[in-house]
Amino acid sequence: MSVWTPHKLETRLVREQLKILLVLAVLLAAYGTIGYSISLGVSLEQGFNRTVETLALAHTGEEIGGARFVQITLLLFGVFLVWFIAWTLLDLVLQGRLGEYWKEVKSVIQARALKNHYIICGAGRVGIHISELLYEKGIPFIVIDSDKSIAEKIAKKGFLVIEGDALEEELLEEANIKTAKAIVAVIPETEKNILLTLTAKHLNPNIVVYARAEHEMLVRQLHSAGAKHVVMPEVIGAREMVGYILKEEEGQAQTQEKPPAAPPWLQRK
Repeated sequence: MSVWTPHKLETRLVREQLKILLVLAVLLAAYGTIGYSISLGVSLEQGFNRTVETLALAHTGEEIGGARFVQITLLLFGVFLVWFIAWTLLDLVLQGRLGEYWKEVKSVIQARALKNHYIICGAGRVGIHISELLYEKGIPFIVIDSDKSIAEKIAKKGFLVIEGDALEEELLEEANIKTAKAIVAVIPETEKNILLTLTAKHLNPNIVVYARAEHEMLVRQLHSAGAKHVVMPEVIGAREMVGYILKEEEGQAQTQEKPPAAPPWLQRK
C-alpha cells in the first residue's frame, strides 16, 4: 500500500491544479470558438480569434442573436475564468511550487530516457560517494532520496535525482527500473534495503541488486530477498584499519628483533 509523503502530496496537488486550469482554459476556448462559429457562420479559426478578442476586451462591436449571447457569457464568466487561471498560476510561481514541479517533471523525463543505468537509493555518506565515483567513470545513474535538502544538494552537483521514498513502486518506475541494469540499496536501515530488494526484483526480475547491511545476521536475509552483492561498510572500514595496525605492529616487532650493531672497531673491514 502506497504511503503519500508530504512532498509527494504537494506534487500531486500542483499536478491536479494544473490539470483543472488546463481543462477550464480548453472548455472556455471551445465554448467561444464553437459558439461564434455556429452563430456567425464563420470558420473555427475565425471563431477562435473572435473569442480571444472578446476575452481580451479588444472587440468593441456588439453582436446580435446567438453571437450576442456568446459575447455576454464570455464577458461575464470567461473574463473571470481568465483572471482566475492567471492569478492561480502567478500564485504557484511566487510560492516556488510551480518551479519545483517542473524540476521534478524534467527529472522524470530524463530518467525515463535512461537504459542500462544504476539506481542509487539513499544519498547518505555511502550513496553520495558511489554517485561521485560513477560520475567520474561516466556510468549513467539516478539517485533517489526522501530528504529534500539532500536531493537539492545532489542536483546542484549535476546528478540526476528524484525526491521521494525509494520503497514506492511508482517512484521506482519513474526511475525507469524496468530498463535499469542494477539498483544500489544503500539506505541506512537494512530492513528497508530488504524491502527495496524485494520490490525491485518484483518490478524487474533481471535487475542486479547491490545492498548495504548493518549487521552480519541480516546479510543472509538480503541474499534471500534477491541481493547479489551485500556489503557492510563499517566492517570493511574496520578490517582495513586493523590491516594498517597489524602492518605497524609487524614493522615494530621486526625492528625490535634485530640484534644490536657491533661497535665500529669490532666490525670486519
